[in-house]
Amino acid sequence: MLFGSKWHRIIDIIALSLLCVGLFFSKAFISIGAITFAVNWFLKKDLLVRTKSFFTDRLAWILLIVFLLHVIGLSWTHDFDYALKDLRIKLPLLLFPIAFSAFKRFSDLETKIILGFFISSALVSTIISYNLYLTQYPDQISDIRNISKYISHIRFSLLIVMAIIFIAEGIRQRYILGKWKVIGAILILWFIYFLSVINVIGGYVALGLGALTALIYFTREASKKLATFFWSAFIVLFIATGWWMYDTAKSYLTVKQDFDYSQEYTPYGDIYVTDREDKRVENGYYITHFVAYGELRKTWEKRSDIPFDSLDAKGQRIEMTMKRFITSKGLKKDRDGVMALTDEEIKAIENGVASVRYMDASGIELRYLKILFEFNNYLEGFNPQGNSLTMRLEYMKTGWHIFTQNPFLGVGTGDVQASFDRAYDELNSPLKGDYRRRAHNQLLTFLITFGAIGFALVLFSFVAPFWSEPNARSLVYILFFVVVMSSMLSEDTLETQVGVTFFAFFNSFLLQGLPRQFSNKDR
Repeated sequence: MLFGSKWHRIIDIIALSLLCVGLFFSKAFISIGAITFAVNWFLKKDLLVRTKSFFTDRLAWILLIVFLLHVIGLSWTHDFDYALKDLRIKLPLLLFPIAFSAFKRFSDLETKIILGFFISSALVSTIISYNLYLTQYPDQISDIRNISKYISHIRFSLLIVMAIIFIAEGIRQRYILGKWKVIGAILILWFIYFLSVINVIGGYVALGLGALTALIYFTREASKKLATFFWSAFIVLFIATGWWMYDTAKSYLTVKQDFDYSQEYTPYGDIYVTDREDKRVENGYYITHFVAYGELRKTWEKRSDIPFDSLDAKGQRIEMTMKRFITSKGLKKDRDGVMALTDEEIKAIENGVASVRYMDASGIELRYLKILFEFNNYLEGFNPQGNSLTMRLEYMKTGWHIFTQNPFLGVGTGDVQASFDRAYDELNSPLKGDYRRRAHNQLLTFLITFGAIGFALVLFSFVAPFWSEPNARSLVYILFFVVVMSSMLSEDTLETQVGVTFFAFFNSFLLQGLPRQFSNKDR
């Protein structure tokens, strides 16, 4: 033992606090924190005793199943370079279950310090991102999600949801008292507002599912009157949301166009081009109907410094962005259509805003309108390339094709990417180049990698703690589990350093390291 037990404990707290900061800001901090935690584990006294304790720790072995499957998956893989790289990324799945085995559970103060660094990092990172939103969006940052400066916007939103959960649980469990309760409530409101700004569907889904889970959890033991009130409020909110979605979709997609198709020429003599087979609509008007390309080019280049054949700020063809925008106003794509645009609208088109509806919408409404456009195009048979949600359908279709060819044992740890490359060619996928990505669904990735047998073991690793560990039945862990599962349905959560560290650390921290008072209060 290099230091006394007190100093080893302090090093643990510092290492894990640094890791929490790194989740928001720096992969280097994540690595330093994890390595320090691992080295400190080896340097503590009674290594042999702790090792023996690990071998008899049923929970630790349950949590190790996912990593061990990746090791076993080397047996039938072909691309060992890729497999070893994948194993290196997955090391947190090995480290934390072992290091937290025979670990003296954190005190209340230690828990507050570690989670305090996590929540403080969430606050600082959202402030930095919000400053970028105020100062650089949309002129320098054209996609609102890119205000997440340090990590993926998807993982950023999930971390923020977890910060909300930790604060709410701290208040509920009376670990946050006095004026800190008010500060905590303000932080929750700030984080929820920020989620509406960064506008990530995964964040909305995780927050919504978390809220629904908490509602179910609380109403089990609430009075009948109180439970009826909360469920009535939820049903009203659900119906109102459904009606809003239906009404928005109807107004956006229902065809409103009423042009005279016998008109072949513009008032200035240019010919209209109309593709009657193309049924894509923007705000209820056909995008490729009544397009006078000559006038469109000439008039646009009089009003904008961006050439007609160039790209907008989002990397989209300015021609298509302009056609969609003019269409959204119910105008024909000709000289008069371009001249009807205000200077503000010209600037919006240059910044990649493709519809007048987008200018008036924000937050979830803006994202929903874009989803409607994506899915309408997809259903009309157009290439989903460049559209984040509909491309996921292609990823899932391709991934399922791979699984059906290797249903029992999968393709092995290192062959997932190579299998996708082949499958895209076999299916004649419309996606090209860099758009040919992996499943973007962690559960499907498990199926592809390990087959049905390995997938069953993964599911066992995820759900078995609910029977074997009291902390798994605490609300904070249940909410963490819901957030992680929602993430795995839309992302390869465990395929990046931030994602796998987030899961592996908090999974062990909440199950093996958190004081059992959390679960005791919930029972």
